[in-house]
Amino acid sequence: MSAQQFNLYLRLILKILALFAMAYWAWQVDVEYIPAVLRVFTVLIIALIVWGAFTVSYDPFKSARPVFPIGGVARIFIELFYFGFAIFCLYDSGLFRWSWVYSNLVLLHFAFSHQRMATLLKGTKK
Repeated sequence: MSAQQFNLYLRLILKILALFAMAYWAWQVDVEYIPAVLRVFTVLIIALIVWGAFTVSYDPFKSARPVFPIGGVARIFIELFYFGFAIFCLYDSGLFRWSWVYSNLVLLHFAFSHQRMATLLKGTKK
């Protein structure tokens, strides 16, 4: 398995784990006037819309046309916020060790994505 394939699998696992972390956090948050199921679905729908709709047309990881095209720097910020929010969700839910493990996996992913990050920062297709 090449480093790029490993990074693709890692990215998929990180995205799925982020959704689980956000759902768990939304379920744990104590808001009396909003039912837990509604909180979970709201957080997941917002996360999926932001991740899937706001993409870059020249992103090497994307094959579909973006719904709302954005610049590469904005996409990097969205990904940092997405993964950072998942880390916050794990930490705030009391899963301190898992938040540490997850944050290190995110750092590993971004380290393997240096070529993609350079492409996004440059703003053109490779």
